[in-house]
Amino acid sequence: MGKDCFQIYENLPLSVQDREDIDKILEALDGHFMPKTNVIYERYIFNTADQMPNESIDDYLCRLRELAKTCEFGDITDQMIRDRIVLGTKDQYVHGRLLRESKLTLNSTIDICRTSERTSSQLKKLQGQGQSDTNNTAQINYEARRNKKHMKDTKQQKKSSTKPPKYPSKGDHKCKYCGGKHARGRNKCPAYGQMCNKCKKKNHFASVCQSGSKTVLQLDETDDSSDCESCYTVKATHGKQWFTKVNMLIDDETRQDVICQLDSGSTCNILGFRQYCILTQNACPPSKPTSNAVQFYGGTSKLEPLGTVDITCSVQSNTECLNFYVVDTDQTALLSAETCKKLGLLTVNIVNSVDTSAEKSFEPLTRSQLLTTYHAVFEGLVSFPGEYKIEIDPTVKPVQHQPRNVHQAMKQKIHTKLKDLVNRGVIKKVTTPTVWISTCSMLTVKKPDKLRICIDPRDLNKAIKRPHYINPTLGDILPNLANAKVFSVLDAKEGFWHIKLDESSSFLTTFWTSFGRYRWLRLPFGISSAPEEFQLRQHEVLEGLSGAECVMDDIIVYGCGQTMESAIRDHDRNLTAVLQRAFVRWD
Repeated sequence: MGKDCFQIYENLPLSVQDREDIDKILEALDGHFMPKTNVIYERYIFNTADQMPNESIDDYLCRLRELAKTCEFGDITDQMIRDRIVLGTKDQYVHGRLLRESKLTLNSTIDICRTSERTSSQLKKLQGQGQSDTNNTAQINYEARRNKKHMKDTKQQKKSSTKPPKYPSKGDHKCKYCGGKHARGRNKCPAYGQMCNKCKKKNHFASVCQSGSKTVLQLDETDDSSDCESCYTVKATHGKQWFTKVNMLIDDETRQDVICQLDSGSTCNILGFRQYCILTQNACPPSKPTSNAVQFYGGTSKLEPLGTVDITCSVQSNTECLNFYVVDTDQTALLSAETCKKLGLLTVNIVNSVDTSAEKSFEPLTRSQLLTTYHAVFEGLVSFPGEYKIEIDPTVKPVQHQPRNVHQAMKQKIHTKLKDLVNRGVIKKVTTPTVWISTCSMLTVKKPDKLRICIDPRDLNKAIKRPHYINPTLGDILPNLANAKVFSVLDAKEGFWHIKLDESSSFLTTFWTSFGRYRWLRLPFGISSAPEEFQLRQHEVLEGLSGAECVMDDIIVYGCGQTMESAIRDHDRNLTAVLQRAFVRWD
């Protein structure tokens, strides 16, 4: 028993004797963890459980048995499951057969459903093979007919510059109400529900109107949908849509208003074949052939148009002759963005324009350009704003060291170096008594005739209070450089010397030489708090700049982008921002 369960056990309403009986303890825990079942709701779930479309009878039976466990049917469980199968089966044929059985049990119900399920599966396989053979035969016959008619079609194309459009022919049924060929069924006929322009009666076109005879053709109201086929349709997109009424001129006398949808993302006008038949009162209206395809949004599907047609359209006082692609769909007529502008339905307002001429003539920054523009940043000894005060622990006793002996051959070089540092404002001669005196250390650099003078503040460092600022490492900034392609590294020369010391801190850095005592006016190398203070000031200067990271005295500037050109643009922009910040904030 876990800790949580033991706490629940301690709070159960059990007597001392009951707590010694394991059966009563388990019964109490079951009553706590297993809530009471709502039988009415469970039976509602059971009685509404119908067989799913792809669910077999065995899976359906297993699901019903699981649901019946919480319904408390008792001895009538099998009868309730039998009734649920009869009422919830997806096979309508089996549904009728089960209702006709006089003595129906659960076992006989399951046998009938399983037999019907296996029979349906076998019939589908047999029909699929027969359909494949029929398609192959039809393909061979079609090829033979096409070869026989090839010469005849070639002669007809030479006589006429425009060939007839590829009208949809989904069957050999010729309709006497519209004059065209289409699948059987009144919903397939474009004349159904339309008024004839000749006799003003419904359900036929003027091209087949027989108003001069004794009988007038009327479309049969019986719907013969036994030979129905699925056709390609374009679904309307969700969201806000705009529609307008456009007056279309079919011939010199016939005008009709058509509801059109405004599509600012379309580059062509679309007209459904059925709508075009209604406008012309002809099941085979004329159109011009085209080899272009209509590509839908996203480029995943295309639709071959039946042809193109020019229609004069009017909206209020604007009239334009528009070219429409006729497609075999029931799609609402679409007006392209260009058409909407011509008819005054949409206006384009330019709020902000971007001049891309500068981008086309872009050239990367060069070293000479940077040195010329920001020469003050690369020359002399600049300083961070403000002064630094070294905090000292007063409980630590000051130490005054004695000067060290220097080799006679090094004295002249050291003296020259000290004069140079005094002239640059880095150190200053001390003649007054000081509490702390450190020794001087000389480091020989690999470059010839170059020395670096620093102090040995081991005792002073014991008294300095460090700010404990976290110095980032290269591993900390590597995630920010994941997408970078172009880099530049700026080195803060003599980095610590960019920080000025206040007067009290300057006297703490007094050191011995063979030529007397000197004190540092700028933060010297060797002070324990120097790296943290320098890193803090680096971050303050670069705060808010993108594409720039600093590690000690190095500033890494990088550029990101999908292409190398965009990365160089980003790098040059970031580098210019860093140098501009240094030019403004550093003295």
